[in-house]
Order: sequence, then structure tokens, then C-alpha cells
Amino acid sequence: MEKKLDMNTRKSILQSFKADYEKATKKEKGQLLDVYVQQTKHHRKYVIAQLNNKKLLKKIHITKKRTPFYDNKIIEYLKILWELFDQPCGQRLKHQIQNELDRLIRFNEINPTTKEREKLLNISSVTIDRRLKKHKKEEKLKLNCVTPKGNNLKSKIPQRLTWSTPNVGHVEIDLVAHNGGNPYGDYIYTLSVTDVMSQWWEGQAIKGKSAYVVKKALLEIKARLPFKLKGIDSDNGSEFINGLLLKYCQDNGIEFTRGRPNHKNDNAYVEQKNWTHVRKMMGNHRFDIEAELLVLNHLYIKELATYKNFFQVNYKLESKEWIHNKRLRQYEKNLMTPYQRVMASDQLNSAEKENLQKIYDNLNPAELKRKIDKTIKILFSVNQQKAELIKKYGT
Repeated sequence: MEKKLDMNTRKSILQSFKADYEKATKKEKGQLLDVYVQQTKHHRKYVIAQLNNKKLLKKIHITKKRTPFYDNKIIEYLKILWELFDQPCGQRLKHQIQNELDRLIRFNEINPTTKEREKLLNISSVTIDRRLKKHKKEEKLKLNCVTPKGNNLKSKIPQRLTWSTPNVGHVEIDLVAHNGGNPYGDYIYTLSVTDVMSQWWEGQAIKGKSAYVVKKALLEIKARLPFKLKGIDSDNGSEFINGLLLKYCQDNGIEFTRGRPNHKNDNAYVEQKNWTHVRKMMGNHRFDIEAELLVLNHLYIKELATYKNFFQVNYKLESKEWIHNKRLRQYEKNLMTPYQRVMASDQLNSAEKENLQKIYDNLNPAELKRKIDKTIKILFSVNQQKAELIKKYGT
């Protein structure tokens, strides 16, 4: 295969060819054109037009390519940090780099030079998004709604339309079904719990969704929270709207509210975490055996909640108003992790804050991320082996 000539090379050949062409006779011009066309694969009429072009002899200007300020080494570090912090947007990643870069260097996860460290600390969020554009992939998974409507206890549980609490301890709760698109039979759910003020998240895998199982899982999550549970807000599913959970809340002074039917955005905080903390990590597979339940709970309790709560910064909406038929949202400028929000609140005493600080000081986010990836790989391996056994021996 013949090597293709670039434009500058062809233009140089044409410039030298023009001098010979102008001196030649009519017959010689035809012969010169035959040779040139065969050599460059140009169309004959194009060559003639170019030879009559007065700009042909103009000097070719070659633009020098500027050396990029953020070289390939910086981009490689950005890719590592983007994966490590679970593929956030540029604005969130910028804050996470500023918060945790020195910690990662201390744990020898990355080893930039002093100059590279300064570049990573000063890079803008827009540049991060632009330089990582080729590496970002978005996945869209359809959530399957399999939640039945609640019963007549709704009249005893007030609806909550908006949140305006400055205190930690008021949480939204929801179930995520891991049925793989098949709502029949028994399968595993994830009980997802999100604190409204701090965005602290906890998860618990359960088999089925009876009132007893859901309440037991909620109590286990309550014991892991670093603050006192003061209120819960749920959707209208019967797994939450039942006498067992209502009585527990009344007996323990916990406020119990619910969203409006068919208004998922009333539970926007937990719905967001259902995607980023559950579906995005576990996909839309069907989990329905004890081994998968054990692996999921190990992931939630030992690794995922710690990683998300201590190292994932998030936005919080400050205000929302309509201006000229357009909704204008204002978000807080100082991005924080759930851990930082909890530490900044005045609902924890000094001993509780000191205990959280000790936990944070000894955490390595890169090691946590590796453990999470390894556990998810084990989960998918168990799921694949189960599918192969079903295919071979039947259900």
C-alpha cells in the first residue's frame, strides 16, 4: 500500500513542478501532467486550477503545536483519581483532590512530583471535565418499580412536601429491588437510608420486604448511624406504611412522615442515592440467594458506606425560584462530604466527633476503592455461577 502524501509535501512538489510546467511546450505540459497526476493521485483539472492560482507560491505557514500545560502524566493522575473517587463530575473531583491528595500521597497511592502536585491542586473543574471527556461513559439503567401501595394507615402518617431541617437525624428511606427485571419469586432488596442534612448514607440487604424484615434492617442501620435517629420519611409502600413500624416510631419518639403517592421527587435525596450508591454499583442483576445477601451486606457495612460517607463530596440545593418562567437553582459553593457535614453540626458531642475523627484519620480511600471493586467482582462471580447452575440443572 502506497504511503499517502500530506498536504504540505504535495504543495511543495506542485511549486517545483510549476516552474518546469511554465517553460514546457503544449505537448510537454500534457506529459508533465500525466507524471504528476500518477504520482500524487490528484485530479487533472484540480492540478491545472492550482497551477493558475497566484497564491500557490505563497510560503507555507506551519503552526507550531503548543506544549500542553497539563501533560500526559497529569492526565494519568486525573484518570486514577476520577476512578478512585467513583467517577464524579469535575466540580466534585476538584474538591476531592484538594481534600484528599496529600492523604493519597501519604499512603503511597500516587507519587507526583512537587510541580505535578501543584498542578493537580490548581487545575480547574472545567479543565478536568475537558481533559477527561474521552474517558467518561454514562450508563442508564431502568429502575423497576415493584412497590405495592400502602394501606389505610396513611391517614395516621402525615405527608411531608419539603425539607428545611438544619439538624442531622432526619432520614429518607426506600427499597431498591434486585430482581433483574423479573418481579416474581423471592429476591433481595436494598434498604437505602439517607440523612437529609448531612447526606450520610447507609444500606442493608434484606431477603423479601415484610414489615418485620424491614424494621429489623432499619434498627441495624440505626445502630450504625453516628447520630441519633429523629425522623424517617418514606414512600407509600406497604413495607413502610404498616402498624409495626408506626408503633415503633411512636414508642421511641421518632417522627414518621411520607411523600405523596406517585411523586418520587418527594423523596429526592434517597432516590438519588438509590442510583449513585446502589444501581450504579450493582447494576440490574437478579440477586436472590443467601451467598449474594452475605456479600452485599459485607459490601454495604464494611466498605461502601465508609467510602461514600467519608470521601464523596456532594452538592446541596440552597434556593430555588422561578424567574421569567425559568427555574433558577442556587447550590452551595462549599462542597463537603457527609462526614464533614456531620462534624460541622452541633448535634454531636465532642466524644462522638473525636471518635469519627480517629476513624477518618486511619482511612485510605484508594484501599477502600480496591476492596469495593474486589467485593463487587466476587458478587458478580457468585451471580454468574448461580446462572450457570440454573442453566445446567434448572431452577
